[in-house]
Amino acid sequence: GVIAAIQRGRSGERYLLGGENLTGALLLQRIANVIGARAPRHTLPRFVVRSAELLLRAKERAFGSRPPLTSEILRLGTRFLWFDSNKAATELGWRAGSVDPGIAAAWRELQAADSQQFA
Repeated sequence: GVIAAIQRGRSGERYLLGGENLTGALLLQRIANVIGARAPRHTLPRFVVRSAELLLRAKERAFGSRPPLTSEILRLGTRFLWFDSNKAATELGWRAGSVDPGIAAAWRELQAADSQQFA
């Protein structure tokens, strides 16, 4: 996609090279399918996530900590953000692939890192 934008894109234009638009639940289901696990059956109510976000944001401001799970991640986790790559498809001939190969590659990397850690 980047190479196509350099070669065929119009100067000054921006192209979204997004992938599949998936809800969090669908993404978790796809991850579970790829790694051979079971996806969570239930999700937390929005007010619980929002409360955790506010508490975490207060902690981040008070202590300056930036844990792997941040208040921004929690805030965005309650929203469905839709991105459209049609412009890149139309003007560049670019097509998004399935998220599944990326999930599988990440899973292999995690397993390899885990096996090296305990070797």
